Amino acid sequence: MVLPKFGSSLKNGANKNNIKLTSPRFYDVTFFADQLVTQIDNSIINTYYQPISSAGAQLFNPGLNGMFKLGMVDLFEDYRFVGGLRLSFDLSGLDYFLSFETLKKRLDHKFQFFRQSRAGTSPEGYSARSLSHEVRYIAKYPISQTSSFRLNIFGRQDRDVYRANNQASLEAPDRITNWAGFKLEYIFDNSVPKGLNLWNGTKFKVFYEKYVSVENSDVQMNVLGFDLRHYEKIHRQIIWATRVSANTSFGPAKVVYYLGGVENWITPRFNNDISTSGDQNYIFQALACNLRGFEQNIRNGNTFAVINTEIRFPVFQYAFNRPLRSEFLHNFQVVPFFDIGSAWVGDNPYSEDNTFNQKIIDIKPIRAKVINVRDPIVAGFGGGLRTKLLGYFVRFDVAWGIQDAEVTNKPVYYVSLTQDF
Repeated sequence: MVLPKFGSSLKNGANKNNIKLTSPRFYDVTFFADQLVTQIDNSIINTYYQPISSAGAQLFNPGLNGMFKLGMVDLFEDYRFVGGLRLSFDLSGLDYFLSFETLKKRLDHKFQFFRQSRAGTSPEGYSARSLSHEVRYIAKYPISQTSSFRLNIFGRQDRDVYRANNQASLEAPDRITNWAGFKLEYIFDNSVPKGLNLWNGTKFKVFYEKYVSVENSDVQMNVLGFDLRHYEKIHRQIIWATRVSANTSFGPAKVVYYLGGVENWITPRFNNDISTSGDQNYIFQALACNLRGFEQNIRNGNTFAVINTEIRFPVFQYAFNRPLRSEFLHNFQVVPFFDIGSAWVGDNPYSEDNTFNQKIIDIKPIRAKVINVRDPIVAGFGGGLRTKLLGYFVRFDVAWGIQDAEVTNKPVYYVSLTQDF
């Protein structure tokens, strides 16, 4: 039996001209769940800047709330969806966000939407519900394996909805502020992970940010800043970590930075004895940290600079030099640290415009301003413990503050849910 050659007559006179090959086509995009997170969370999910919506300024603390987050990605990880919501345990507020990211080509695109709700007090003294909505587009362009440029274009609306406690608050219209702006960043990162919260290498970011009021284009806010973090290996898993960070806001409108405390502090305390400058036209507020040894607002101003340095010593990893089954023991770290920094108004920390040197005594009909000569630079030192507990990376710090060359008598204790500095 002789088999026909390829291209010869196969059946009913068919030849090679009748054979049709299917052209290649792209795969059907199929998404599957990449991550599902259900946890307790106390972070600010949308923006670093909080609107100043109360006469007595104080940072908003979201507290411990339930966070639910779902991420979806396609087969080749070209597209990514992430959505989530945070519901307070007392059902007093709901925050949510949604993001879509395309990673198919060299230029990455990301679209985000955030909504945040919080209770507060208006400058008029009315009880209010403050709502922040933000839409943001982010373009990321890598110029090497370790560095990239990022451009953020955003629109934001801050709205205070007054609660009708009396006739005046009932008739008061909602206060609405709309913003548009952009943020340009250069990022360098050659760090290599050596464990949870343990790195080797350097991370660096420098940025410029601009906010413009939609209602009045003359109201503008400019922010310039940088953040440098270096991780030096001392021996095996022992890492010496140092961070240098500084921000300044300028223009017709500004940000007031409150120095002191740590990020994601579970039970934060705010120092109300130090007032903010009344002639800076602050429209946003933000936390400048870490400065352990003090409560929030040990210093404030439109400019801050801070240096943190600490040694991260994973005790059991170093002792056994092998992976341990227990997450608690494997990630347990002893961390001695030292922080130093200041926040100020004016050209330098020693400017007479700084409010931490001023105290207003108001006894009608007399109003007096008392000027104190105090060192604007403060520092803190102490030690901390780090480990992973019930799936959370928990930090415990105890610190003593140094102010006017004197060490505070009582230490300040911090429990927080965050990594790095």
